[in-house]
Amino acid sequence: PKIDGDWVVWQQEYAGQSDIYGIQLSTMQEVIICEKSSKQASPDIYGNLVVWSDNRNSSSTGFDIVAFNLEDKSELVAISRVGDQKVPVIWDKQFAWKDMAGNGDIWAGMMGESVKIELVSPVDGEMILNGVESEICWTTTRPGIDAIDILYQLEEGVWNDMVLNILNEGSYVWTWQFAGEKVPVRIRIRNHEDHSIHDENQSPFYVFHCDTALTADLTGDCQVDFADLAVVLGQWLACGNPWDVGWCGE
Repeated sequence: PKIDGDWVVWQQEYAGQSDIYGIQLSTMQEVIICEKSSKQASPDIYGNLVVWSDNRNSSSTGFDIVAFNLEDKSELVAISRVGDQKVPVIWDKQFAWKDMAGNGDIWAGMMGESVKIELVSPVDGEMILNGVESEICWTTTRPGIDAIDILYQLEEGVWNDMVLNILNEGSYVWTWQFAGEKVPVRIRIRNHEDHSIHDENQSPFYVFHCDTALTADLTGDCQVDFADLAVVLGQWLACGNPWDVGWCGE
């Protein structure tokens, strides 16, 4: 059993079934918090919020974390992802649990906070040099998105797949290769499992080719600076005839 304030909650087992029960100490009134044919286990409580591990969706995700508000009698799925999520704990609106789908890692989230993706870069209006690696970055407001898709759009055309079903690590390195001198592009980051959860550029950024007249750009970064001078000085008075290094001095 777990106790907080006026309430005690516990896992009630009988006839091969496991449910979540509670009792209000001031009235000694016992209530059924969750009674399903599936298994409910490991409850915790803070204030009016009770959380537990629930396998009612065992055929699709396994054990999810479910929450119940003792005040308004509302129930919500706090976290649902593929693989078992177990032994939740809660404090205020923050809760944590053990993710058995991976290495038994500990995750945390905020109760009532929706799952969101936010594109961080490239930003609208940014200029990116063609043929050079650039990093696409995003954030998620809480765990629950295991894999993401990245798509791009040229001009106002169709959305094209860049990469699908990659691990949600918050960044991906990509090299843009376009023929046009200045190409408007938009990026979309979306949840691989639920395409309605996504974010994208509202206005394009631009992938451009460097001016070919800039012949002194020896490092290929589209600017002439000390890095280019260092290349020149590093080869100063060197001869490019590999068969006769003294040829240049003749």
